Amino acid sequence: MIIKKWNSFLFYTDEEEWLNEMAAKGYHLVKYSFYRYHFEVGEPGKYEYRMELLNAFPTSPIGTQYIDFMKDLGVECVDTRGRWVYFRRLANDEPFDIYTDNTSKKKHLNRVITSFFIFALLNLYIMISNTFFTNEFQLTDYIVIFNWIVEFIFIYIIMKYVKMKRELKASGQETLFLNK
Repeated sequence: MIIKKWNSFLFYTDEEEWLNEMAAKGYHLVKYSFYRYHFEVGEPGKYEYRMELLNAFPTSPIGTQYIDFMKDLGVECVDTRGRWVYFRRLANDEPFDIYTDNTSKKKHLNRVITSFFIFALLNLYIMISNTFFTNEFQLTDYIVIFNWIVEFIFIYIIMKYVKMKRELKASGQETLFLNK
């Protein structure tokens, strides 16, 4: 039996937490497609999930090599979304952490921040183009308003991740949580 559920998250840590809550209830992610999660019903708590933004696309030689490395460690790649990878492994008593030290956690956060920053710059370019370089068309005004809303969302996301990185650096803590 497959259950399809719509959901969207601003932060990958929230998405990970939700996927693990679903797994605890016996719903195991088998596929992801545009904010739609496909779950298979199974044994509650069988899997643990983590997400990672890779340096390269999962289909690239570097991405494939990394996914194969994770497979050798007993971690399965469930699905991908761009450079994001949904990993899972069988639950056991040991914590499932992809990053075991602060340096690697910071590098991952830098990748996440950089990707959102690039999208924010692209959105800003589109917003400026629609504001100054288009003809008098009313729909353009709505697009610009939409771009402003999207830009503020990107800024909010970037600032939260920057805050998380600073807190990680200041405290030396080993876990990542946005909801502090």
